[in-house]
Amino acid sequence: MKILVIANYRESAGGISGVVFNHIKKISEEGHCIRIFNTKRSSFVRIFLIFSLLIKIRKFSIIHIHGCSGLGFFPVVLGIIASKIFYNKKTIVTYHGGGAESFLRKHPKFIRKVLNKVDHVTVMSGFLQKIFMNYGVHTEILPNLINIEINDNFYPELKSPRIISIRALEKIYNIDDIVNAFSLIKSEYINAELNIFGTGSEYQKIIQLSKRLGLDSINFHGQLPNEQIHVKLMKSNIMISVPSFDNQPMSILEAFAIGIPVISTNVGGIPYLIKDNVTGFLIEKKQPQQIFEKVKWIINNPEKTKIIVDNAKKEVLSFQWNNVKGILFELYGFNKKQNSLTKN
Repeated sequence: MKILVIANYRESAGGISGVVFNHIKKISEEGHCIRIFNTKRSSFVRIFLIFSLLIKIRKFSIIHIHGCSGLGFFPVVLGIIASKIFYNKKTIVTYHGGGAESFLRKHPKFIRKVLNKVDHVTVMSGFLQKIFMNYGVHTEILPNLINIEINDNFYPELKSPRIISIRALEKIYNIDDIVNAFSLIKSEYINAELNIFGTGSEYQKIIQLSKRLGLDSINFHGQLPNEQIHVKLMKSNIMISVPSFDNQPMSILEAFAIGIPVISTNVGGIPYLIKDNVTGFLIEKKQPQQIFEKVKWIINNPEKTKIIVDNAKKEVLSFQWNNVKGILFELYGFNKKQNSLTKN
């Protein structure tokens, strides 16, 4: 089978790009032909993308489109015009991100009309599935695919907090709350450290905040390449991710697999992923004090934290290739085709 993936793609980035990268890698390893058509171009170039896509798409039997809200819906519209209106190819749309509710509320008829043209619409969690159901769009759950093996033998030392953040430095991710919490943490644990990976529009604001609080043990590293994520996680002992809304962050799943306890906000699809004090730790948004209290609990309760880490490792099994492969190939129709060949 020949599969064409259509997406806004950035090499070595997380989010949608990380999921797309993992899909391409694993499907290629299974011996299938899979290519990407990248729609992350300038506004001017995007006007003409339909022509190059129409030429390329003819060679492929399955079209898998990855998109999200706002401008991230462009690959979906472009891909469906080419795959369904012009060629009637088998088409799957995977919808990412926690902003679906507001986007659907603004454009319900348009989004429903577009998505009802494809063969399958997939989402990562029951959280998004409920939202789409409310707007009359049927979806199927295709869990995020992580490309990190579960590390059964690794448990971080919990003598002093070594905190990691792997989120873009944008307002939605509230990195300033992590910095404010770290000020409290530092007063309790003199050797504590915080490593912030990511870039974004809030960079200067966060730098200024850390200077104002006198926090010289915060390290800013810029964007973290996918292949380095597991290395940096293993040098940490707590991961903090406190977005205002989100769906199913890859960074949380990757921390689960490595064995790093995770503190996150109780928003969007995250409580579908983290059960408080069972697989991780949930707090309310804009609450640095709660972050501090959770960090203190983790450091003071290493044996109980080990149980939570083990539970998280079990949780992440469903996001490994062995599980995702069956669901994805069923959507593609591989299993049906293989069964037919077997019978013949």
